[in-house]
Formats: sequence, structure tokens, C-alpha cells
Amino acid sequence: MNVLSFAEEIASYVYRVRGGVAMFANSTHRKHWIFSNADELLTLRRTAQTAFLDSVSIDEEEKGKAAPLTLKEEQRLTQYYVIKLRDVAAAFQPPAPWSVVGTATVYLKRFFLRSTAMEHPVKMIMYTCLYLACKIEEFNLSVDQFLMAVPAEEQHTVRQFVLQNELMLVQSLHFHLTVHNPYRPLEGFLVDMKTRCPVSKGSKIRKIADQFLVHVLSSDAPLLYIPSQIALCAIVLGARTMKVSLDKYLNETLGAGQDDTKIAAMKASLQRIESTVATAEPNGISKEAAAELETRCQFYQDKFVSVHGGRKRRYSGDSDDELPMKILAV
Repeated sequence: MNVLSFAEEIASYVYRVRGGVAMFANSTHRKHWIFSNADELLTLRRTAQTAFLDSVSIDEEEKGKAAPLTLKEEQRLTQYYVIKLRDVAAAFQPPAPWSVVGTATVYLKRFFLRSTAMEHPVKMIMYTCLYLACKIEEFNLSVDQFLMAVPAEEQHTVRQFVLQNELMLVQSLHFHLTVHNPYRPLEGFLVDMKTRCPVSKGSKIRKIADQFLVHVLSSDAPLLYIPSQIALCAIVLGARTMKVSLDKYLNETLGAGQDDTKIAAMKASLQRIESTVATAEPNGISKEAAAELETRCQFYQDKFVSVHGGRKRRYSGDSDDELPMKILAV
């Protein structure tokens, strides 16, 4: 049994603890949106950026007017709007739950794996991801209620963009709309620990774990690790910070029936998650830095329209006649 299958056994265990029926191992999230390593993500992003720049044929003189964004700059701009997404979700009445925030953030990250900010405005895609996530997570808001969290001067533009591009977003996600977030596994672990292996300072551990999951959204961890691993990493970090040992829970409860090698491999995987999150920039770039990047993006978005006449990019490879027959995958 490899580390991932062991982790999936943990995921199955956690869902049973919480009385869940949707199994992560059989989901489109697991099959299509957990990638092998950071290099695979880098390759996808580089391929998308290269394909776009080739499609608009930018010469050296035009590059002198507005240099193409580097991959790092694109990630920083996306990260800026990951943070803004949380602010918008918090401004809803009532505020959106973390399941909505997590799902919308994952949509945004998935979209910009195979697309570039130089073609699609990140701010508008962020609003579209959040609007779609509200529907999928059954957080019911009308369009007008959604727009109340948007600055007044942007409301008309956001309304038009979201309604016109929601299907494009769904296509770009390959109609895989169910996202498994780490919040439910976190609850499962905490309930299980309280029942089977009580530890001290549980509320403080929970607080640190919750903060870690906020930082997770700033990283590529949701694209590289399964939700139960991320949730367990959050708890382990919280316990270590509070100087509480979880060895008994990890070794005797979660590791029951596993040899020492597999348990050590699981712990190493948790360390990799923590390292991935630690390398992210949780506070993001400044508003001024984001504006400068968006100005350069706008140059290339305008160039794309001038070259292709406003042609919309296709994602599914299907003909228009086939689109209504699509079934949303889970």
C-alpha cells in the first residue's frame, strides 16, 4: 500500500466518522485534480502561457510597451485575488461559509492552470468562481444579493461578465464541480480525537488548525494533496505549536494495522504539506503591485481581441449543439 492509498483509507475513515456518503476516492476531484508534484503544475502553467503568447504574436517593440507577465507574477496576481475572494465572501449577508470560500478558491486555481491572466481578467474570473461556488455549495444568493458585496462602480460590469462567462468557467473545469474541502475531515479528526484519544488544549489546537487552512488556500496544496491529509497536517501543526503529543493518535489509531514504514511515510507527507504552505505568500502583494500587473495584462487582453476579433476560447472540445447535453460530474 502506498502513501496515497493509506491517506485515502484515512479519508474514508474520517467520512465514516462524520456519517458522510460521498467518497473522495471515487470523485472527479481525486481522479483529475490531484497532481503529482509542483513541477507538473509549473508545466501546465507554462504551456498555457506559451500557447497564449504564440497566439497573439507579440513582437519585441510591443513587449517593450508591456512585458509579458512571468509565471511567478501570474501566481502572485492570482494569489492577490484569492485573498480578495475571502473578503467578498465575508461581506455577504450572512457571510459565506468556508466551504464556499474553499470551493471558489479551488475553481480559481484550477482555471489558471490551463489559462493565463494575460487572456482572462483574474478579478472577473474570481467573481465568477465565487458565484458558481455559492450555487454548488447551496449557499443561496440571488444575483442582486451577490452584487451587494461588490463595489457599486463595478456592479454592472461584474453582473455582465459573470452571467456571460459562467458556462465558459464550467467548461474550463471540465464540468467537475464538486470540490472536497479539508473542513469536513478536520471536524472528523477532532471528533474522533475527542472520543478515542483525548488531548489537552483542544480549542487552541483547533484555532491554529483553522488558521493553517486559511494559509493553505494561498498555496498549491489543494492541487497536490488530498483534503484529509491537509486537515490532519493542520491538526498536527496545531498540536506541535501547543506542545501536545499526537503520537498515540497517529500511531495507534490512524496507524492501526500499518507497519512503521507506512506510518513514517505518512508523517513525511504531512511535513511536505507544511513545507508547501510555508513557501506561499499569505499576505499577498500590495494593491499597487496588483494594479501594475493588471495594466500589463490588459495590454495582452486587448491584443488578443484585436487579433482574434473577440473570439472566445473553447475548453471542452465539444460543438455548441452538444453543450446542453452535458452532465455535471461529481
